[in-house]
Amino acid sequence: MQTKGGDYIFSFVEFRQISELDRSHPIIAAQFPSINFSLVQSCPDIEDDFPVLAYLATQSGNIASYLMFIPDQLYYKSNTYRLAWAGSLFTSPDYRSKGLATVLIHNITAILHARGIAWAGVFSTEIALRIYRKLGFVVPGYARRYLALKSARPFLMAHWPKIPVETFAKHVSDPILKSFYQYTVMKRRYRTTNVKCIAASMLDLRIQKELFPKYINHTRFHFRNDFEKVRWKVDRISLREGNECELYILFDTISSKPLGYFVTRLRHQSAPLASRYKNFWLMTLMDYGTINDQLYGQILHESMSLFLKSRAEIFEIISNSKEVAKVARSFGLVAVGKGMSFKFSLPAHWRITEEYAELDSWPLTHFCGDGFTL
Repeated sequence: MQTKGGDYIFSFVEFRQISELDRSHPIIAAQFPSINFSLVQSCPDIEDDFPVLAYLATQSGNIASYLMFIPDQLYYKSNTYRLAWAGSLFTSPDYRSKGLATVLIHNITAILHARGIAWAGVFSTEIALRIYRKLGFVVPGYARRYLALKSARPFLMAHWPKIPVETFAKHVSDPILKSFYQYTVMKRRYRTTNVKCIAASMLDLRIQKELFPKYINHTRFHFRNDFEKVRWKVDRISLREGNECELYILFDTISSKPLGYFVTRLRHQSAPLASRYKNFWLMTLMDYGTINDQLYGQILHESMSLFLKSRAEIFEIISNSKEVAKVARSFGLVAVGKGMSFKFSLPAHWRITEEYAELDSWPLTHFCGDGFTL
């Protein structure tokens, strides 16, 4: 579909059109040759009419602004709704400060809502959030970021670059930090003797599925996080160069009952985090789920144990769960910065009115949107 008006053309690409992209959307084919749309084909929630890409182009055919989407499902009470996670909104430097992002968001939101699809997104800048608010999006707030440091090197390099950082970190700060976690925090009695944690990659796919828990959803709304969807997310992240992503499953060794799961990602953080910290190894607890709140301590214990044995220097959790926050603090993790912003726009005909604007109503982890966008 194309909508002409003024100096720009609004258009979007449906999933069904990807196979004939060269013919149906020559502009995209010419200017986005590196986009691997095939990665979205295996998504459990993909449908033919789902808009995977929206853009504004000039009359001469240059892409001025674009936005990509990944499908998901949103559950509320006994109802299932379609949802689109938005990737990064990009406007070419030559076309900025013209209000094009506002035009693009307005147009594609109307298309999504007409098809009964909600829009959700995370990690927006303050400038972008102001645009979304003006367009009627709900911005409930931020899911907090919690960090644990096994090495002070990234912090020292950002704040005291003139001191001999490597030597000081190796012989002073790093041994102190590691000992703090090993001999104080990790001694807490969160671990249960009859619960085993195992990497899913060590198991046959059928056994992985059998051991994956049907956990309790603690929030009013929740996103699709069954075995097929979680496995798809893990596989997608693993395809990115430099990412080591693994699914771990917790189960009772006596009854073989599945109890919980969590996903970790290890990567070298070359881009600045919080505008200044870069060039360090980061382990992120991407996602988690349990059959009861008491197992959050077990998940933190297992993931922190992996962190202490890995080459990661910083351990990170994104969560708005009060239960997870309490356990994270008991493990020495500290809340830093604003964390992960969350925004959404629901189709008006859904008529959902119960506490949808409250942050506590949503299950937010690093796997929301940011973890698996195109």
